[in-house]
Amino acid sequence: MDNVIFALLVLIGVAMSVLTFFRPTMGFVAVLVMFPFEVGLQSFKPALILSYPWAVNVGVALVAGLAAGLCFTQRKRPLAGLSNPATWLFVGLYGWMLSTFFWTPTFEAAMYFLKLGWPYMVLLYFITPLLISSIEDLDEIIRPFMILSSLVAICVFLNPRAGFLSGRLTIDLGYVAGVGEINSNPLALSELGAMLAIVAALYRGRTRSVLMLAFQVVAFTVGMGFALAAGSRGQVLAAAGVCVVGYPLLAERKNFMSILTIGIGGIIVSAVVTTLYLFLFRGVEDTRWSGTAIEQGAGDRLGFITGLLEGYTGQPAFWIQGLGASGFNQFFRFPDSAFPFHYPHNIFVESLAEYGLIGLALLMGICFVCAKQWSRLYRAVGKDNNTRSLCTILLALAIFQFLMSLKQGALLNAPLLFTFTLIVGKLATRAEGDEHGQPADVGGPDDEEIERLQIAYAEGDPRGAS
Repeated sequence: MDNVIFALLVLIGVAMSVLTFFRPTMGFVAVLVMFPFEVGLQSFKPALILSYPWAVNVGVALVAGLAAGLCFTQRKRPLAGLSNPATWLFVGLYGWMLSTFFWTPTFEAAMYFLKLGWPYMVLLYFITPLLISSIEDLDEIIRPFMILSSLVAICVFLNPRAGFLSGRLTIDLGYVAGVGEINSNPLALSELGAMLAIVAALYRGRTRSVLMLAFQVVAFTVGMGFALAAGSRGQVLAAAGVCVVGYPLLAERKNFMSILTIGIGGIIVSAVVTTLYLFLFRGVEDTRWSGTAIEQGAGDRLGFITGLLEGYTGQPAFWIQGLGASGFNQFFRFPDSAFPFHYPHNIFVESLAEYGLIGLALLMGICFVCAKQWSRLYRAVGKDNNTRSLCTILLALAIFQFLMSLKQGALLNAPLLFTFTLIVGKLATRAEGDEHGQPADVGGPDDEEIERLQIAYAEGDPRGAS
């Protein structure tokens, strides 16, 4: 079984790499499945843990970089549409965040997170948004994403070194490397499962078939089961919620049936989640969904938030500009932790306390502008079931990442939320330009226009009139 699973994972990696030459959008799929794919390979090759822990991520980055280069050579104009309010607010937020390094009292902690996070910032914010240039590009990745994500999830489920630890599905990487207890990050596993469930629940292809519907049911079940098994309560609840709320957006007309759809969808999703829970955790001690565990998890995060806010409000001189990057660490110490520094697990509280009212205003501005841009995108391209579902999936994934930012991650850790806000802004700007018969960016003429002008000039019409 070991050889079969490892061979399948290698085949998935080869498939993503090769298909990128034909469909650059496959680079986007590679980015989305990166972390669980990495865990799967590490569970078979100790060298990927001890000597080359960066190897899989670098490989995915190279695939995404190749895909971005192909987007330029295939004249997709991947930069077109990126000059929009969401992008500039994002640049302002991260520029302001870096400026707080000059006065942060925890410079060592800030540099620690920056060194860990900058490669992912380059990948997620500078390369990945180049890979999606139209709603059709988004349509190209849906089926490959569902197939490859399902296969990666199944490989993790069937991994001989996978098991439940404190009610969470993890892989014992320490046993593989022979270095003691090192377990895979369950959040990375559950996040992929949740996104897979969202995509499978909301996708509507141009043509509907029983086979495709059956596959989507399987993909949704695998994804939600993966998230449940990983024991991440927030991911499961957020995924179920955005699926239910997203259903009415798939309808052409918003009426009573749309409201009824929410109720029916909620019942179906709840039934599936409950059934999966009973199946996955039969005979396993439930230490994640018990009332005590939920209360303890919420209490820990609430303690981080209130402690940081108390420290911030107690220093009025820093209300405008903030305490500085990683200022959380001047109030909290975790001597028994395996990590030297930590963060508050809520990027909105982090933005307010560490980057001040300026940082929070920029972050809220990104969310507000993204919502407006998505609305314009939906009106511009949501003409049929397929395009409405693609717009809905894009919104659902953005909302899902927004909800995740309330319980995990930090700005220096490159949250996936901003990848989706950048893509929403880009697609909305391009779609509006196409709708009004204007270019989506302020660029020069394309190759066809240049050729037409050259022919016209050669024929004696310097104005290039047609």
